[in-house]
Amino acid sequence: MEIKGLRDAVTENLRVKIITGSLKPGQRLNEAELCEMLNVSRSPLREALLILEREDLVVSIPRKGTYVSRMSEENVRMIYQVKDMVEMYAIEYLEKRGITEVPELKSVVDQCTFHISPEDTWQDLLMYRKMLASFHSKLVETLENPAIIAFYRRTSSNLARYQYLQLSERGSGKGMIKDHNQIIEHIEKGAYQAARELLKAHISKSFQYKIEALKARESKQPSGSI
Repeated sequence: MEIKGLRDAVTENLRVKIITGSLKPGQRLNEAELCEMLNVSRSPLREALLILEREDLVVSIPRKGTYVSRMSEENVRMIYQVKDMVEMYAIEYLEKRGITEVPELKSVVDQCTFHISPEDTWQDLLMYRKMLASFHSKLVETLENPAIIAFYRRTSSNLARYQYLQLSERGSGKGMIKDHNQIIEHIEKGAYQAARELLKAHISKSFQYKIEALKARESKQPSGSI
């Protein structure tokens, strides 16, 4: 358990650094430097890197090394294809079962109250990102299908980078919260088609926000930078 706990701690530490951009897209990860920085041996570090590779946060290139995976419009588009497919299916599943009571969804949305300001730290933005994302993860969990949930979660860490970037560039999430509340209201009324239509529009809008955030970041970077 101690070894697993150390591996998980190292994984989360590196995951956060990648999500927040402390470890930058395209950056080569030097094992010796990371071991020294995290005060761990190579064994838990390598296990952590394997987990992050499965989450598409790092990529291992034979005879070259391990790098933080790059962020791109193509990458975020593929992630959103997964989101659209799985989350729309979740609404269909609720309809098939006639479920109108979704207390878990209501609970996470009720807790999602914040106002982003220039004084917010990266820790604040991480917390806001988690609040917004929790609605979607709870929606998928209503499927009660471990295989689909695990498949969806594998994209979540990669998506988290774009979510964090959106919040840091756009500085707002209020529109997202409003959509979440309205989707829940439709489900509670049994208006599943309306819920699907709003969710579809919400996912499309969220995708566009990520693209805008990517372009905003690129415009700030010097020529030739990653």
